[in-house]
Amino acid sequence: MTQLDDLIAFLAASPSPWHVVSTASDRLMAAGFEPADPSSVWTDVPTRGFVVRGGALIAWSRGAATGPVSPLRLVGVNKARIGVGTAATMLGLAGYYASLDYAKNRPQGRVLGESG
Repeated sequence: MTQLDDLIAFLAASPSPWHVVSTASDRLMAAGFEPADPSSVWTDVPTRGFVVRGGALIAWSRGAATGPVSPLRLVGVNKARIGVGTAATMLGLAGYYASLDYAKNRPQGRVLGESG
């Protein structure tokens, strides 16, 4: 599956922000991320984890060492950002398909007349 096919499958499975969070959660778990309960006290935070709250998701990946200089990657999304990103992706995809259709169906060369 190409990256474009993967993106299209993701968007097809995600018609609303809540579906996006659900689909992203499934993909994160498949990639080895552990869900964390936002309402509990965190005594042992997973190295790679995520939290879901309604239509929002926060995921992180940190280095094995903990401390002020340890590497940390943090990604957060909410329904407003998901909507903007989805709309931008769909506009780009529509433009791609319009360009592809034009390239396949446009007349090639010049019109032949009596002079050749």
